[in-house]
Amino acid sequence: MSAGLWVALTVVATAFLLGRQLAGHNLLTWLMVRLAALCYLAAGVLGAAGWLGRWVDALITWIIRTSTDAGDATVGTGLVLGVIVAVGSISWLLALLPDSWWGGQMPDWGSVGALFLPALAVSIPGPVGEWLREDVFPALAQPMIDAARSVFGM
Repeated sequence: MSAGLWVALTVVATAFLLGRQLAGHNLLTWLMVRLAALCYLAAGVLGAAGWLGRWVDALITWIIRTSTDAGDATVGTGLVLGVIVAVGSISWLLALLPDSWWGGQMPDWGSVGALFLPALAVSIPGPVGEWLREDVFPALAQPMIDAARSVFGM
């Protein structure tokens, strides 16, 4: 069920982003971009609690192991991942703000980052990553899965 919901949220978010050019009104375009960002975030939370989180965690582990094997020092890996997640999260939040605040248009594709930010967050080593992986994201994902089950009668 969570995989189907992940696909549905990702498809809806992509449709919002691609369909914003067809919207005739600026307010509708603004709303579509923000809804896309929220759908990507919901899909990211579902993915982080499932296969996407495991895949990104395996990828990060492989990168760290490979760099260690090559002789690179991986001192501060958790800190670096935390900074990446923080900067990505701040960028995603700034993309939600009105364009008029910036005197230009924020890139709409920045909302897609929310699909991967939760998965990167669960890859943070140590107690913070463990807490996010085992407690936070499953607790956030379960209500979405329960809601989808009740809507679709599963």
